[in-house]
Amino acid sequence: MRDEHLKDKMRVIHYLKAESHPGDQIYVWGFHALIYYLTGLPSPTRFVVNFPLMSRWGPFIWRDELMGDLDRARPAFIVVERKDVVPTVTFTNLDSELFLNNFPQLNAFISGSYTPVLELNYYVIYRRRGFPEGTKKSHEPAQGTQISRRDGS
Repeated sequence: MRDEHLKDKMRVIHYLKAESHPGDQIYVWGFHALIYYLTGLPSPTRFVVNFPLMSRWGPFIWRDELMGDLDRARPAFIVVERKDVVPTVTFTNLDSELFLNNFPQLNAFISGSYTPVLELNYYVIYRRRGFPEGTKKSHEPAQGTQISRRDGS
C-alpha cells in the first residue's frame, strides 16, 4: 500500500509540474505538504495541512480564514487527498475527501469552480475552470472515465 501511495504522490507531482505555469499556486486538502516542496508551487494559505481544520480542537474561525485565502488566491489546482485517515490527531474516521461533506464551504468552492482532471487511488486533482492547460507535455495518460468523488458528488 505504501508503494502505491508514493507512486500516486509522484504522479500528482509530475502532473502539477507539467500543467502549471510560473506564479501558479496550489492547495492540498490533505496532509502531504511535500507536494508543495517538490512541485515548487506555493500554497495560498498558512494551512498547508488540514489536520487543524478537520479536528475538534481547531477553532472554526480557521475554516473561515482558509476560505478567505482560497477565495482571494483562486489557486490553479486543488489536490484532495484520499485514504489519509489519522483519527488520533483529527478525532474522526473520515479521510480528507469524505470530510468535505462536513466542510460545505470548501466542498462548494471546489465543486463550483474546479473540474476534476486526474483521479488516482490516493488523490484527486482539480483544475480551476477557465485555467489554461499547461504548455509542457504531461506525463499522465488521459483518463477516459468520468471522475466523481467517493461520496457520490
